[in-house]
Amino acid sequence: MRGLRILFKILIVCLLTILTQIGGLLFILCRCLRGKNPSFRYLYQTIAFLSIYLLLTFMLVPFLARLLGRVPMPIHAMAL
Repeated sequence: MRGLRILFKILIVCLLTILTQIGGLLFILCRCLRGKNPSFRYLYQTIAFLSIYLLLTFMLVPFLARLLGRVPMPIHAMAL
């Protein structure tokens, strides 16, 4: 059962890394967080992951992209 749990976490890291490059790394970092109450540890880790992930995805990444000269892809309704 432990091997299946590890395989599931590896799959989550791979999917998050494919989706957004910061997702997998952030998942690993949030798994290292410890809550004060062990019974709420997973809830604490999940809330921390979601809040930091959303903050980084919508606030920090676009700001850094502009600084590094990245531009959004031109997507128009007529091209679809």
